[in-house]
Amino acid sequence: MATFSLLERIKTVLTNPEKFFNSVKREEALGQPVKYLIITSLVSTIASIILINIAADMVSYNPTYQMFLGGMGAMAIVLLWILGILLSFVGAAVMHVFVYLFGGRNGYTETYKATAYGSTAKNLFGWVPYIGFLAGLYSLYLTIKGLSVLQNISMGRAAAVILVPLLLALIIGFIIAGAAVLTYLVALAGMEAAA
Repeated sequence: MATFSLLERIKTVLTNPEKFFNSVKREEALGQPVKYLIITSLVSTIASIILINIAADMVSYNPTYQMFLGGMGAMAIVLLWILGILLSFVGAAVMHVFVYLFGGRNGYTETYKATAYGSTAKNLFGWVPYIGFLAGLYSLYLTIKGLSVLQNISMGRAAAVILVPLLLALIIGFIIAGAAVLTYLVALAGMEAAA
């Protein structure tokens, strides 16, 4: 697969993910998936900058709005793009812990490839209103498929690799929110008792 062009990679991962992920098993280093992620995520970054500048032109001629939506908004998107590339390594590492817990033993590189190539639909179409949501769901499927093929685990286990951490994060979020509300209510009751 290393000899395929970028467009051939995009087409194959989107239309025949099983074949694609089987073909990238031979890639031993992170170079190719990182390069792919940088290029495909740049599409979404550029499209977002264009949309922000269109929005800046549509608002009233308030210089503050135009400065934020235009230049500063574009700068923020570029910084988020860079941060996203850097955090892709951390996200894949966290995911790899769950891959290991669910039986995947083929190494971090395979997990990173699944996440980098799996994000193709979201990276290319995530900026499009309404379609972006569907692209995100398809990227979720592609990542699960990639984990299944590259880590030699079932689709169910690969789905659990993604869903279990999400459920844990939700539970922890609810616990934190509940503790904050409880603390507020206790403090409010204490203020009323003192009055």
